[in-house]
Amino acid sequence: MYFKMKYRAARPFQYYPALMPPFLTPPHASYPNAHALQSNLTALILKSVCPRALDDAIDALAYRIGYNRELAGVHFRQDREASEKIAKAVFCLLDESASYVELRKRADEEWR
Repeated sequence: MYFKMKYRAARPFQYYPALMPPFLTPPHASYPNAHALQSNLTALILKSVCPRALDDAIDALAYRIGYNRELAGVHFRQDREASEKIAKAVFCLLDESASYVELRKRADEEWR
């Protein structure tokens, strides 16, 4: 929400009302795409504990969540791309959280 408030980017349908998204859109700014940020951060977390064989499927699902918001007309590509970068930065910060490190350790043990 920090970046949404900072940049106050309009949504695609605000530039071109004929897009008519199929659902009500939130009143806050478009940039970055919060759904893409959450799905990409979740993907990075999952990939840190799941078997490597799942990486491609996890990445594909994270991408699809962000991309579907573009198809719906509520986000631009740059919203998703920014979210992917933010997710990577946030993921790097997680190792500074003792509770996250403990949860990841427990999840890793569960996979074994």
